[in-house]
Amino acid sequence: MSKNILFVYNQVSEREHKGLFRECIPIEDVDAIRQALIKTNNHILSLDLFTPEQLDKFVNKHRSIDLAFVLAEGYKSTPHTLYSGHGAAMVRKQLNKYHIPCNLSSIKSMEICRNKDLT
Repeated sequence: MSKNILFVYNQVSEREHKGLFRECIPIEDVDAIRQALIKTNNHILSLDLFTPEQLDKFVNKHRSIDLAFVLAEGYKSTPHTLYSGHGAAMVRKQLNKYHIPCNLSSIKSMEICRNKDLT
């Protein structure tokens, strides 16, 4: 049975892939990952993440999301979330409010990795 997978990322052009947006993903890479996800025969919902409000609106519009494949490092509208280390956990916390499971590390693991005093 096909699942609804939310693909969340921070996309930039190759020209923009520097400075504040160095943690974002080049457009060509996003397209390649999206194509690989499509080959799983699941329904892929793509979102280039700018703001927390945008994510809330998107999730509320597409109520039946089974899993989030999150490559977003934060919110492009607030660039420091992209490289400060806490943006990725913020995105996962926001999705957690909707009970949407995410790929990769848990929120707790991300926070421990970010705060070396906890290890």
